[in-house]
Amino acid sequence: MLFVKNLNNLSQDSWGKSTFTYNIFSYPSKTTLSRDKVDSIIAKAFKIWMTADPKIKVTKTNSKKCDIRINFFAKDHRDGYPFDHKRRNVLAHSFYPSTGVLDFDDYELWGDGSGKTKNLLHTATHEIGHVFGLKHSDVKTAIMYKEYPFGNPPVVLDPDDIKGINFLY
Repeated sequence: MLFVKNLNNLSQDSWGKSTFTYNIFSYPSKTTLSRDKVDSIIAKAFKIWMTADPKIKVTKTNSKKCDIRINFFAKDHRDGYPFDHKRRNVLAHSFYPSTGVLDFDDYELWGDGSGKTKNLLHTATHEIGHVFGLKHSDVKTAIMYKEYPFGNPPVVLDPDDIKGINFLY
């Protein structure tokens, strides 16, 4: 089923704009990546969505006033959705427009998906889709599919993801 045929995959809210700023307020404590590499991966995840829909523009800022706030948290971080490490298998969570919250579980070992690391690029791209207003897709090859993929597949948007983001923006 294609994304546009299932409007249940769209969130109820919309940003009402297509230009955004983001800031990374905390970085992972367990990672094989440098801070610069984390910055680069998050920027690449946004670029993947901007390439799919050229109307979307996203820039990094160092300001506390930004649209999208990115953090790496452990346990309870006061948003009502505490991370509990591996019990629920939640790598990250985000909220639909226009909350702008994207939190990663700091208990995870973040990297490129090789070995025991979790793929930060894949997870960030998926969660950014939620921040922009996409829900989970039932298309298994979609970035917005509800389950983390086995192995380390390339991070590319499925036509389902592209149709969804183009529908919203």
